[in-house]
Amino acid sequence: TAENGLMLYGVYFAWTIIMMFFYGIKRIVKTDEAFSILWRIGIFVIGIINMVGMVDIIRYGIMYYPK
Repeated sequence: TAENGLMLYGVYFAWTIIMMFFYGIKRIVKTDEAFSILWRIGIFVIGIINMVGMVDIIRYGIMYYPK
């Protein structure tokens, strides 16, 4: 379907947007140490957001699927 194609193209081209984002941050932040710290903070924040989503999925499964 058309939606599947759009999702596929989103996956194909997402890496370019991500790379431009990180190159922009690296250009703004002059030192490699500061960039490394920002990188780690970003990964930590994304991990927390994903954990919250996983907990929501597990709660949904417990609530709506019988044992």
